[in-house]
Amino acid sequence: MKKFLAICIVLVLMLASTGAMADQYFGSWTLKAFVDEFDLPTNDYYAVTTTKNGHFSNSATNRSDLTAVVFFQNWSDTKTAFVKIRLFEYGNNRVSNNSSKNRAYYDVLVMDTAGNKISMTGFIPTQGTELAFYTFTANDDNAKLVKILSAGSGTVRFSITKRDNPLNKYVFAIELDGLQDACKAGHINMNP
Repeated sequence: MKKFLAICIVLVLMLASTGAMADQYFGSWTLKAFVDEFDLPTNDYYAVTTTKNGHFSNSATNRSDLTAVVFFQNWSDTKTAFVKIRLFEYGNNRVSNNSSKNRAYYDVLVMDTAGNKISMTGFIPTQGTELAFYTFTANDDNAKLVKILSAGSGTVRFSITKRDNPLNKYVFAIELDGLQDACKAGHINMNP
């Protein structure tokens, strides 16, 4: 019993010495640590949720399985909040902009927890795989999305259409329950 207790104490001390915690779960959100160049956890965190209840359509398919991964984190230099989204067609084929020399633009319609519909523009950068939103002012699309996701609890719905090919459409919903607690635990600023 003493050996077991000693091993537990050593493990706790080793974890405490890294300064970073293991993944923590808050409702449908997970708090994860960024890693450094040695793949060791840092003291900077992000919140992430994955939904598999979505669907997508394009010229070859209609209402096929879509997985969406939504990240909520802070810019490293300003510590202001921003959101990015990864989309996976058929559950594992990541939507990307690898073949383009320009950004791929998307018209994004978001339904907040009160049922209000808010239009915004997202983009996937050249050679990118994550949908991002402009972050220049306090009223930009990223700020709008951060405010929507900071609402507390409830369901937020997304309808995302590729601007230059409206047949490419992605629809999914996420639950907000747990996001505020995850951000609090990870010291993630929820202000845009």
